[in-house]
Amino acid sequence: MENELLKEIKEAIKNGELKAYFQPQYYSDSASIGGAEALVRWVKADGTIIPPSEFIPQLEKEGNVSVVDWFITEQACKMIKTLGDKAVRISVNFGRGHAHDKDFIKKLDALVKAYDIDKRLVGVEITESDVAIERVEVLEWARQIEEAGYSIAIDDFGSGLSSLSFVKDVPAKILKIDSSFLDDNCQTERGRIALESVFYFAKRLKLKTVIEGVETDEQLNFIHTCDCDYIQGFLFSRPVPQEDFINMCISGKNAKKCLKNSFDNIGLLGQMKLLVDSVYMKYSYIIYSNLSKNAYQIMRKSNYE
Repeated sequence: MENELLKEIKEAIKNGELKAYFQPQYYSDSASIGGAEALVRWVKADGTIIPPSEFIPQLEKEGNVSVVDWFITEQACKMIKTLGDKAVRISVNFGRGHAHDKDFIKKLDALVKAYDIDKRLVGVEITESDVAIERVEVLEWARQIEEAGYSIAIDDFGSGLSSLSFVKDVPAKILKIDSSFLDDNCQTERGRIALESVFYFAKRLKLKTVIEGVETDEQLNFIHTCDCDYIQGFLFSRPVPQEDFINMCISGKNAKKCLKNSFDNIGLLGQMKLLVDSVYMKYSYIIYSNLSKNAYQIMRKSNYE
């Protein structure tokens, strides 16, 4: 017998009360929309919006959250189809329970085929905590998703007991950095070094980066020194209804003007990158010599990146 909450959710879907909202992810260099995260909102008939924090945890506890996950996935596919040549990558968060669904890829493929969209525009977000709890199962699930041609993002990196090793093992293309790294508003040296190091780590693994929860100019100003790819947060846009997101993408209007730091305010790794990039603009390779060991090394720009 279905429990009461699941019945209410199915009724909400039937009545059009359950809706997908989209939070844009902006290119850090141009402030144009380069992606989005699809999120669920329960909008009652009287206009009251129930946030997911009030019903998703209970659905997860009861093992029924997949109903919402697949609903949001279909809404994401509809959005990609609607946007046509203006479409951007839209990602959906799937919990580890889906790792036990042998038909997961088949279901995802069916949606993509039904809406005739490019599967590379459909992103699957996996949280680091899920990998930590069921490592073997989730890693195998992630491998199947990647082999099927979908983009995987590691969500909320840094929110829990982060392990650099699991990032190495997950075949992800995107690392989403948790907003907890911004708790000090990028005003402490230790905080800036920690955040800078995460970006450097991701760059070395050739992962695209998304920083979540950007809300202040101070945070944005420092992020611009860290070679970040995408920015997601209230400073640029809150999650918006479908109609608003369509207008944002079609209009091509950029977010607020990106801020830039002077060289003096760039972190150590940022200064090193700027210096090395400047050298490579003139020379195709650099020879490093170690006189004490009578040795040398030739490094090309491709090695550096």
